Amino acid sequence: MQLVEIVQRVLETGELPMNLERQMQKLLRQREFGEEEMAAIDQLIEAINCGSVRSVPSKTKLS
Repeated sequence: MQLVEIVQRVLETGELPMNLERQMQKLLRQREFGEEEMAAIDQLIEAINCGSVRSVPSKTKLS
């Protein structure tokens, strides 16, 4: 999943699971980003700051 897709999913659900947060951190360390990715990151930061997105534990699958 690409960074913009992750941010869109988080903004839609209003939740940032730890597994997606870790995936975003990994993507951010791998390369530089363009305008679209930076705009998505800005949107996510703003949503977190205003409280419309919150961090949540990752959902685990029950076997």
